[in-house]
Amino acid sequence: MASQIPGFEYDIFISYRQKDNKGERWVTEFVEALKTELDSTFKEEVSVYFDVNPHDGLLEIHDVDDSLKKKLKCIVFIPVISQTYCDTNSFAWEHEFKAFVEQSSSDKFGLKVSLPNGNVINRVLPVRIHELDFTDIKLCESVLGSVLRGIEFVYKAPGVNRPLRGSEEHPQDNINKTYYRDQINKVANGLKEIISALKNQNDPIKVVSSRITNKRPVKLKSPKTTLIAVSLMALVIIALFYFLTPRHSVAFEPFEKTIAVLPFEKWFSDKDYSYLGDAIASQINTQLRAVKTFYVISFNSTRKYIGSDIPSIKQIGRECGANVLIQGSVELSKNKNDVTINVQLTNTTNNSPIWDDKFKGELDSLQTIRSRIILKIAQALKVELTTDEVRLIETGLTKSSDAYKHFLSANYQDEAASLAMMGKKYHDSISFERAIKLYDKAIEYDTTFALAYARRAISRSWAIFIGDIPAKGNIEKCKKDIDKALKLDPKLPEGMNAYGFYYYYCLSEYQKALGCFKQASDLDPGNWQPVFYMAIVYRRMGDWTKSKSLLNKVLKYNPQDALILTNIGATYSFLRDYDSALIYHDMAIRAMPNWTAPYINKIQTLLLKDGTTMESRICIDTATKRTGNRFQSLRILFDIYDSKFKEALIKTELSDRSDFTDQSDKLLEFATIHNYLDHPDLAKIYYDSSLVFLAKKLKYDKEDPTNLIRIGYAYAGLKKTAKAFESGEKAVKLSTDVLKKYEIEIELAEIYINCGYYSKGIRQIDELLNTPSNLSVRFLSLDPVWKPILQNPDFQKIIEKHMKE
Repeated sequence: MASQIPGFEYDIFISYRQKDNKGERWVTEFVEALKTELDSTFKEEVSVYFDVNPHDGLLEIHDVDDSLKKKLKCIVFIPVISQTYCDTNSFAWEHEFKAFVEQSSSDKFGLKVSLPNGNVINRVLPVRIHELDFTDIKLCESVLGSVLRGIEFVYKAPGVNRPLRGSEEHPQDNINKTYYRDQINKVANGLKEIISALKNQNDPIKVVSSRITNKRPVKLKSPKTTLIAVSLMALVIIALFYFLTPRHSVAFEPFEKTIAVLPFEKWFSDKDYSYLGDAIASQINTQLRAVKTFYVISFNSTRKYIGSDIPSIKQIGRECGANVLIQGSVELSKNKNDVTINVQLTNTTNNSPIWDDKFKGELDSLQTIRSRIILKIAQALKVELTTDEVRLIETGLTKSSDAYKHFLSANYQDEAASLAMMGKKYHDSISFERAIKLYDKAIEYDTTFALAYARRAISRSWAIFIGDIPAKGNIEKCKKDIDKALKLDPKLPEGMNAYGFYYYYCLSEYQKALGCFKQASDLDPGNWQPVFYMAIVYRRMGDWTKSKSLLNKVLKYNPQDALILTNIGATYSFLRDYDSALIYHDMAIRAMPNWTAPYINKIQTLLLKDGTTMESRICIDTATKRTGNRFQSLRILFDIYDSKFKEALIKTELSDRSDFTDQSDKLLEFATIHNYLDHPDLAKIYYDSSLVFLAKKLKYDKEDPTNLIRIGYAYAGLKKTAKAFESGEKAVKLSTDVLKKYEIEIELAEIYINCGYYSKGIRQIDELLNTPSNLSVRFLSLDPVWKPILQNPDFQKIIEKHMKE
């Protein structure tokens, strides 16, 4: 019987040592009792793999083979943990227990499961039949990566340590006070909780490229600055998304003809050409923008409208603000030489067809076909094109058809990589590195392809920034590509955009980046993308007035775009206009309910505005249901804010690797929580351990502000005041990014408070409250780090002053 979830062999795999099933045959009876309980717990049949035959199956004497690997592909793994199971030389331990943990950690669900209530449960559900030695417990935990939990079937009495039986003669003598029937029921209920959660986890948003998500996940730093870090990363992703959005060459004025291009359907199954549907639609979208009479909605805004369950044409028109909808399909001949593109135009206001046609030609003539389609669309919409517009439409990007095909595929990879960073996966093998290799191919076929050089440089900048490729050697390649692009075409706007990204993300030289984006805007005055980048850079430089003005200018042409909406909301939040910020975040959530960033930004704003977690907890539960993200780091944060330190400790123990930047962050989190639990000895151990990891990182970059402030935080926990101040203050001085500097200054204030230097901490807080930052009066009463100064007269004066403002 197959698993309830496609792609898995069994629902449950039960692992045990054969010696634990001798005599009373405890394991066999347990399995029979469990199966009976499962029948009354699940509506569906539950498949259980249990090796009952001592001469056939996966026994300790057998070799590991494909049969074992196949059977281990199950939803839940139940190891019967005994005094003999925790043996590194045993088959069950090495090839079942450890193998399942490794295998499930890399499958589509992962080892740990997020439940609808926000809790996390492990897909390994231990059944423990003996009280274990400390070394055995630690051995299990070293494999699981968390505390050994599960269901206990242990009969414990003076001098007695044995498995709990179904029919106990003296059940009241059991020190553990557990009953076999109840424990069986707990196992069945636990299994139902896990399997139901995974069956409901049917959102492809969670299945993103590990190469990207492991580089820049939602991180948990110190509990005070988690949301700041998350928001900064959200803004980074937003900027990336707008680079990958096709050019928008129009003047800043209203348009009579607003067009939305939907992804084209692919009427073929060849995976080598899977990019064609999106790529052709994206190219049509881009080329339409050469016509000044048209206003073309961002292709990334319409990408979701594909498949059989899309809204009606009228609804799409309302959602996009478009009165003309372009749909199409791509057919590929069997010999892969010829292509047919079907295109149709519809009036969204009355759902009436405007025009439709078929365009046939060789696959190598895609640029020519694209131009023919644009000219026909203009004719159908009764637009008289200027000579310059016709020239722009008919001018190809390259003379090589092979270069063009690889260029389209590279663009497709770029766009998909950015979407994956936002939690939307449209195809496999996603990475900027893959896009770079495709741009390589395009340039091999046409060494004069200026735009390909520029796009490769931008992709490489992003790959460096997110850690997809090493910075060493690649930063120089970026500049070489940009110089080559501008030598081939000195007036190429994307060339200057590429320089902007190079200075911004590779070198952190914001003034130079701003100048490059300004030149790109001057070269292409109708393109709003460089305007958006300038707004982002101005904000990083602390010029909030210019940033907000430019963002609102961009918003006029993207009134329903979640990316810009939540970005503006984040800006208002920094400026402490929380009501305006919440309006924009809510608009972003309505526009893109499956994207995590607007929820995270809204949660941050709610905490700053209200000083409680009540509304934020409601928001995070809604976000979990809609996005499939469990938001474990934020749930830990809420428990800390609400002084639920034991709950925070458990959640931290159950957290995944992706919840933390690295091991040092997790160790700092443990130290902080143990500090609040008044466990000074444990806190000291974790602070010391974190310094070991941080010191290793410091060898590679002695001037990394983030690493330095964490070192300062650890020293503060150890009460090594001089070292804490030295490291923290150095981190502030080295921070050229204003947004990052605000985050670090908040942590420096915490360091002062943790070291008992309240006056220094209070002055730091006053400065932060006098400037745009993610610190508010109400938030100060929420975070327990500020508790030592809440009754301080100087602090109360500052609070009173800012409450009046």
